[in-house]
Amino acid sequence: MIKELKEESKKNKILNSVLPKKMGIYDILNESIIFHIDLDELKKRNDKRNKVYNLELNGLIDNNDINSEEIVKYNINKPVYYMIYGMDFGESAINIHSKGNVIIIFSNCTFRREIKITDGNIIMFSHNKYKNLYSYNHLFSETYIRTEGKTNKVAFRNDKFVNQSKNSNVDFGLDLNAEEVLIENTNIECKEFGQLNINTSNLKIINSDIVADEAYICCDDYDITSSTFNIKNGFMLKDSENIDLEQFNNVKQFVKTKSKITR
Repeated sequence: MIKELKEESKKNKILNSVLPKKMGIYDILNESIIFHIDLDELKKRNDKRNKVYNLELNGLIDNNDINSEEIVKYNINKPVYYMIYGMDFGESAINIHSKGNVIIIFSNCTFRREIKITDGNIIMFSHNKYKNLYSYNHLFSETYIRTEGKTNKVAFRNDKFVNQSKNSNVDFGLDLNAEEVLIENTNIECKEFGQLNINTSNLKIINSDIVADEAYICCDDYDITSSTFNIKNGFMLKDSENIDLEQFNNVKQFVKTKSKITR
């Protein structure tokens, strides 16, 4: 009994050293750890002076700060899902940094300023609202989702990345550099001064509509299915293959072959 209590204490100590303190509750399941972030606690992390949320959300697997043998021993060698549901981030930007096998999911949130992802594993956006924030005497930077450093995957599922503010005279767009980018059942509009920039090894666009004044897409491999595009300027590159912009706009479904793209 004493041995079991000591092992449980050791396991909790490891978890508490990695998972953010006093930010929510977590459930340990068979295949994963689900961390539900408490919105009231999250609001306390807002740097109001600089108008930014600095979020460091780490995992257990592939985290160099954690002894891999110990997390196996205590059966916590599992991916960590951080669930952020229904948060209105107000006038603040968001900086996200993570280590290890982490999946961060923003669902039913409202964003008005830049979301910057640095060294993330998987970041997912679903059912959110995006609004440029504009006031009479001050224009905040932009509503942009950017990646820096190493990010493995950025996903949009059942999302609507469309400027829902009446003011459109600001930057509004995506700048994604990740190993994989998934856009599924999603509408994306990067109009006016906004751009759609994607640089990825693996691009998947499924059942989505994309509108952009400018789009620059570079990928090693892609799967684009049942999607529509309306792009004024830009290009799509697969390795050294340049896909004609007119074809890119007109085609509703790409069928990938070894040597060519057919309609």
